[in-house]
Amino acid sequence: MRFLFSISLLFVVFLKTTAQTKQKDLEKNYEKAIKSFEKNDFKEGYTYLAECLKIDSTWHDALYSKAFFELEEEEYEKAEKSFSKLLYHHPKDTLAYLGRARAKVNLDLFEQAFRDVQKVLQMDSTHVQALTDMGYVYASAGFPKAAQEYLDKALKYSPENNSIYQLKSYAYWLDKDLDGATIYADKALEKNKNNVEALKLKAYISYEKDKYQETIKTFESVLKKDKYAFEEDDFYYWGMAHYKLKNYKKALEIFQSYPEFQNPYLAYGEAIAYFQTKQYEKAWQATLKAENKKQDLPAEFYYDKAIIAHYNQRKNEAKDNYAHALGMMPELFLQKNAKDEKAEVITDAGKLLNSSFTKTELDNLLILAYQERSLNLLQENDKKQAFKDIEKALKMDSLNSRSYTIRGIVYAMDGDFQNSNKDFEKAEKLPKERNYEYLYLMRGLAAAEAENFGQAVYYLDKAIATNPQNPSYYAEKAHILFEIDSVEEALQNIDKAIALKPKEAEYRLDKIGYLYGDEQIDKVLTEAEELLKLDPDTVEVYYFRGMAHLAKNNLKQAKKDLEYFLVFYPDDQEAQKALQSIK
Repeated sequence: MRFLFSISLLFVVFLKTTAQTKQKDLEKNYEKAIKSFEKNDFKEGYTYLAECLKIDSTWHDALYSKAFFELEEEEYEKAEKSFSKLLYHHPKDTLAYLGRARAKVNLDLFEQAFRDVQKVLQMDSTHVQALTDMGYVYASAGFPKAAQEYLDKALKYSPENNSIYQLKSYAYWLDKDLDGATIYADKALEKNKNNVEALKLKAYISYEKDKYQETIKTFESVLKKDKYAFEEDDFYYWGMAHYKLKNYKKALEIFQSYPEFQNPYLAYGEAIAYFQTKQYEKAWQATLKAENKKQDLPAEFYYDKAIIAHYNQRKNEAKDNYAHALGMMPELFLQKNAKDEKAEVITDAGKLLNSSFTKTELDNLLILAYQERSLNLLQENDKKQAFKDIEKALKMDSLNSRSYTIRGIVYAMDGDFQNSNKDFEKAEKLPKERNYEYLYLMRGLAAAEAENFGQAVYYLDKAIATNPQNPSYYAEKAHILFEIDSVEEALQNIDKAIALKPKEAEYRLDKIGYLYGDEQIDKVLTEAEELLKLDPDTVEVYYFRGMAHLAKNNLKQAKKDLEYFLVFYPDDQEAQKALQSIK
């Protein structure tokens, strides 16, 4: 017994010594990582953090630092995943939720960002940074008034907080309340006269007030305080202030002074500055540079690009870009009428370019523009404005089948199925711009919205008959069939969609959902494994796999899957209930 006791004591000492060695190695590598990051050697920093995580894959400091520096480097997708991994192992880490929210804002995943910040506020409703960050999320998502509500709450708990003043100024600026923006920028500067971010906001405010000399003076004062303070947006506004004062050469110099910029608007500024200095070919090349950096630029860009093409005698490009501009904003053509919406442009393109089109071509362009904008507005659930736009299209051409199809969709989304069906019937009779495939699909979806499932299936079958190679039609039909408990037929149709597009995770996820709904648990598990091989980032599959394991009483695996799913979807009540039942 004494011998055995000695052995076990030695083993405990060995374990303790090993743990101490690991901890020393962890701290040593971590210290090296932080020093590397401080020297801006990010590659070496990540290498040392990787060494830390080899020793302990769940160590908080290494996981947090990796996510934090990815966020600093603007590697937002990587940061979002790293923060998620951190939260999986440390689910109460409030800073990790806020960090992930920042990453998601920069990926335009605003709803997910809201949820992350809300999670922190559920833990502590007085958390100043969370309240401030909620203001930041709302402002970034384009809701500056809602942002102000959270920032005001933050100020109650931290009334002298300079960063909150600064963010309030930014929210007011977004809301075009320039007086409010000025008040809070001044408050931030009262606290710290060297606050360059508040000074830059003052420059933006001056620009919006058309006080371009003041804008330039403020930006120059920022540079005197910190020559590294400028970001891409700052160079844009500084350059545009000179441009507005017709200092085109200086504007051009500023637009070009930011090394390896990614902001397409700097290239756009460069293009119009070149144009005004009559360097037309360089202006053209700058427009191409802008498009390489961002595909969905505003209508005014294509309007100006058309003018630049015209001056370069690129007739086809001029015509194409003008058509693109009109397609996005038909008011560009109508701007001579003061009652219509206006757009700022560098010259009147109409005089230069309208002669390139016949009246019929121009009318068709404008009708198409109103149709497309109506559909885009419907995606944003702005039914009222969508209706106005499609009415404009119908006013220009009352025999256009596509316009009636779109108005039928508007009526259906508004719950007016009687008028919806009338428009669909008109669309089917009118030959002009008639597209049976699109019409039948929309009519089927409208019927499903009205819970007329028999008619929905009928029209989706007609859409499939017009184009049997479109997998989305089978997927839509499968949704409807599952709604009416025709599970076998739903599975047959989703299998057809998968056969046509085998790498589409969404279709496979639909199939798993149908199998789970039909309690085919073994098949759920098999399909889940197949989907994770195809796309391991499909987080939703962990819900179904977790629930399937729960049904088979595999509690350990069920718990693991559901916990992982809830890291990404923390508000899902079904998953929460299931996890609670296991615990």
